[in-house]
Amino acid sequence: MSLLQEDKIRNCGLVTQMLVSTNTSQPAGNEADLVRKISALFPEHLYRRIIDHGNNRASLILRIDGKNRGGLAFVGHIDTVAFGEEKAWKYPPLEARIQDGVLYGRGAADMKSGVAAMITAAQCVVASGCTPLEDLYFCFTADEEAGGTGVLAVMQSRELACVREFIIAEPSQLKMGLCEKGALWLRVHVEGQLAHGSRPQVGVNAVECLIEYRCRLQSAVDTNTRHPLLDTTTISTTGFHGGIMTNIIPAQAWMELDIRTLPSLSNARVIEIARKIGEEMERTHNHLHIHIEVLNDRIPVETAQDAPIVQRMRKTLESLSLPCETKGMYFYTDMSQIALYTHAPFLILGPGDDKQAHVTDEHVTVRDIEAAARIYTAYIEQYYMGE
Repeated sequence: MSLLQEDKIRNCGLVTQMLVSTNTSQPAGNEADLVRKISALFPEHLYRRIIDHGNNRASLILRIDGKNRGGLAFVGHIDTVAFGEEKAWKYPPLEARIQDGVLYGRGAADMKSGVAAMITAAQCVVASGCTPLEDLYFCFTADEEAGGTGVLAVMQSRELACVREFIIAEPSQLKMGLCEKGALWLRVHVEGQLAHGSRPQVGVNAVECLIEYRCRLQSAVDTNTRHPLLDTTTISTTGFHGGIMTNIIPAQAWMELDIRTLPSLSNARVIEIARKIGEEMERTHNHLHIHIEVLNDRIPVETAQDAPIVQRMRKTLESLSLPCETKGMYFYTDMSQIALYTHAPFLILGPGDDKQAHVTDEHVTVRDIEAAARIYTAYIEQYYMGE
């Protein structure tokens, strides 16, 4: 019996509409509303664990028991970013309208279409009545777009402790995402010494020291090495403030940096470099203090090109007459925090284009959602079901 049930596959668009029309936008999230709806799509006997984060926020783990422990986990987040200016949308962001085979709405690409494909694959397995060779997990996480509360709680629960491989259903245009850049956000605060603008030598100019710091960091961090799928490590100044009047040497200044790291460069190493530069500058400038705050620390992750999960997924894509392409993800996913707890290999593979994430008129084709559901279901059938 084939797990691929076309009636359920064709229902993917409707499932995605249900997901998109349920408001789980940050900062409130309210993911518990959607957790209840997803849970209701499955029979009561199926194992599930709802993790309550408080304030109507929750994550959900569904498990289809196999003959053995271990197995495969699909992971998708159910929160979205805010809508932005709603009047600028072609269709209301919660309407989830399907027009000419394209579904519009906040979260359509990032990543409720991937979640719908996960749900469909799970429904196909349950409907078959067959027992997988190993456990199958379907995890729906809260708060990925902010602090990652959901995936951290899922991993800390130890429910996935035996999982051998992960598929993250983020938008990848159905290509195999083998790696993602790390994200390190720093706030650098400089405290100098106030002085009259005509006597700069009496003070310590916090703005100029901050500019010097930024230049030294750029020189010290390797931003030249190129990765075949991720290009280079980047450092972007995304916030800068200093000074109170034109004729006053400023004593305070701060900036925020968005640093995207390659797998070859650990975030910990960048933090070490950043702090060392601050210490060196403090030693050479009297009355100078530099404080570095880590706002976000998502590590870079990578799966080898020749990893078994990659080779198996190639065969699955070929069996469905789909192209076997690989890519790197410039943004972070739940995998960056899963990797803090396990070295299990992963793939990032889902419907939609990541360039649609967070934009006005976010959209995804229904055809892509259905294709993702077929891929997930076929992969399970080929490698997790018996004869």
